[in-house]
Amino acid sequence: MRTLLIKITIISLTIVSFALAQDDGDEFWKDGNSKYDLKDYKEAIRLYTKVIELKPYFAEAYFARGMTYYELDSFKLAIQDYNKVIYIRPEIAECYYLLGLAKYHLKDYSEVIQDCSKAIKIKPEYAEAYFERGLANNQLKYYNVAILDFSKAIEFRPEYIEAYFDRGFANYKLKEYVAAIQDFTKVINIDPKDGEAYYSRGHIKEIINDKK
Repeated sequence: MRTLLIKITIISLTIVSFALAQDDGDEFWKDGNSKYDLKDYKEAIRLYTKVIELKPYFAEAYFARGMTYYELDSFKLAIQDYNKVIYIRPEIAECYYLLGLAKYHLKDYSEVIQDCSKAIKIKPEYAEAYFERGLANNQLKYYNVAILDFSKAIEFRPEYIEAYFDRGFANYKLKEYVAAIQDFTKVINIDPKDGEAYYSRGHIKEIINDKK
C-alpha cells in the first residue's frame, strides 16, 4: 500500500472566516499565513498562538495551527487543535477529516474511521474522507469495506489514482485478481509512469499464470 500523500495549504481552508479587528490580531493572522506559505512552520505556530491569545474563539487560528503542527509531524498537538475547532465549529467536515488524518499517522485506525464517517455525514460527497476511511479499513484488514470506500471516492473523483491503487491492493488481498489487475491498469492509464502499478499488476499476473 503506497504512502498517503496529502497536500494542504492555508488557501484551501473552507471554513467561512469572520474578520479580525486590527487590534485583535489581524496582522498576526496575515503574517502567520505568510510564514506557513513559506514553510516557516515554527514561526507560523508562534503567530497563530498570538492570534489565539487575543481571540480564543477564532476557530480558523486553531485550524491553521493544527495544520502547521501536522506539517511538523506533531500529530498529537494537531489533534488537540482540531478538537478545539470542533468544539467551536462542529459543522466543519474538513476538520473531522484532518483529525482522522493525524490519527492515521498515530495508527489509531478505528478512530480514523469514526472521524471520517463524521466528515462524510456532513459532506456526503467528500471523496478524500472516503479514501482515508478506506485506508484505515485496509490497515484493519477490512478489505471488503475498504473497497466500498475506495469505490465511493472514485465515484466522486473519477481520476482518483490513489483510490484505484489502494482498491487494487484490497482486491489483491481478497484474491480478486481480475479486479485488482483492472484497478492497477486504470492507475497506469492515468499515469503511465507509475512504476508501482506496473510491478503490482505484473506480480498478480505471475500468480495467475502459476495457478494454470
